[in-house]
Amino acid sequence: METRSAANVATTDHREAGHPCYRFKPVEFAHVQAKFKVVKANPGADPAKGAGNLNGSAFQIWFMLREFNAKAVRMFGYYWADERPQALPPVGSIVEAGWSRRNVLVFTLPEAYQMAIGGGREQLNQWQSIDRNLAEDLAKAFPKIDLKNLEVVGITIQADTDSLKADSEAWFRQLSIRPAATLTTPSSLGR
Repeated sequence: METRSAANVATTDHREAGHPCYRFKPVEFAHVQAKFKVVKANPGADPAKGAGNLNGSAFQIWFMLREFNAKAVRMFGYYWADERPQALPPVGSIVEAGWSRRNVLVFTLPEAYQMAIGGGREQLNQWQSIDRNLAEDLAKAFPKIDLKNLEVVGITIQADTDSLKADSEAWFRQLSIRPAATLTTPSSLGR
């Protein structure tokens, strides 16, 4: 995955021939594992709400969520924390996305939270592994939502560099989402 002054998104579209569309409940399929490597980051990026227009990250995985019998969509993501003047956020910390609940002409963007999965110069060019319990992470991000009523309706793997007009490069090797029963240890990041 590579960007040149704009976001580059990889996603599965069920309307295209040969591309399946999956929906699942995060309480049933909670075990998320991924491998990626950031080669070129976006120094100065800060995806948190209130950080100005510095929204961005060299690597993100987003889950689009819908509550049963509700029209509202929410989003939750894991992101690479890029170098910035203030300290890197702790791994596992959650921030509200800078564009979350923003009014745009005739609609409001969805409520969205992101969890830091690593970052910083010392982790560039190294394969990173995440091994997360998505249901636990969603409970931290959306404490008032009954997780049994949530369904994942879309996933994107992307870089976001348009706010900073920067270039980034990240390599993506694997994403697996398995039944919660395959979780053998508490949520962890990296290995």
